[in-house]
Amino acid sequence: MKYEPQNEHEKRMYEIFEELGIEDYEVRNHVAVRTIEEVDMYGLSMEGLNLKNLLIYDKKLDRYFLVIVEEHRRLDMKHFKEITGWKKTKFAEDEEAQQLMGLETGLTPLALFNDADNRITVVLGKEIIDAPDDEIVGFHPCRNNGTLLMKKADFIKFLAYAGNDVIEETHYPEPVAE
Repeated sequence: MKYEPQNEHEKRMYEIFEELGIEDYEVRNHVAVRTIEEVDMYGLSMEGLNLKNLLIYDKKLDRYFLVIVEEHRRLDMKHFKEITGWKKTKFAEDEEAQQLMGLETGLTPLALFNDADNRITVVLGKEIIDAPDDEIVGFHPCRNNGTLLMKKADFIKFLAYAGNDVIEETHYPEPVAE
């Protein structure tokens, strides 16, 4: 194993990488962060696409959506409703994320292997879809005191392994007229 895992979920993530032949990645350890504001405060933005993960729960559909977009992008709920078909939504509670992802803290698509019932639909922002396959994307490696940098193509391969439904954002929301 290339890196020493700090918990059982990170260990399993590395095992999956090995199974999939994902070898080109780097882990950078840092202070634990939970929000983009903390990332900014500690100067933790890194090369490549800096992304945020938002877990949305749709009460009517009884479904979760993991929306992954550029870190400073504002989430236009009406726009994503058109893309996903969600109905009555709220941001999921930390406890819900912990239960679904099996993690004590943080939210990362690299823990989707813990969502055995595939209750989470992944929503990839257009900035990810449009990025070249060799673009670097970064996510917590199943703990919030590190960032794992990998190629977009390897991340997509990992998502396919996890088996969750994926919705791709094909267009940005229309600008609001002033």
